[in-house]
Amino acid sequence: MNVSQWTQQHFVAYVLLYCSRVDVSNTKLERDYLKHQLQPLIYDTVFNEIEKDTDIEALKKIQGYVDHYELSEATLSSLFREIRDLFTNNDDLNVMEMEVHNMLRKLLKQ
Repeated sequence: MNVSQWTQQHFVAYVLLYCSRVDVSNTKLERDYLKHQLQPLIYDTVFNEIEKDTDIEALKKIQGYVDHYELSEATLSSLFREIRDLFTNNDDLNVMEMEVHNMLRKLLKQ
């Protein structure tokens, strides 16, 4: 799916599923958490897409969406709260998760 066809819910789901891939040991736990947070159809659609994407492709899609829609500060703040909630869901924020969080902040200029 082209990022210009994504809804904001698709974008948030894509970013959160991208983040869930960071820590292999917690991926299942984080994905189970996301299944309860996201609408099932959106989760399934986005999961199938991100599973095919490399990290570079995923980051280009994330950046492409932000460039196309020029997200507000409030929207980005909400997204980063959801990322933090995902990463702290297992009470274990690790170095890789912190690095991805910081990298996304730079990428999204937040």
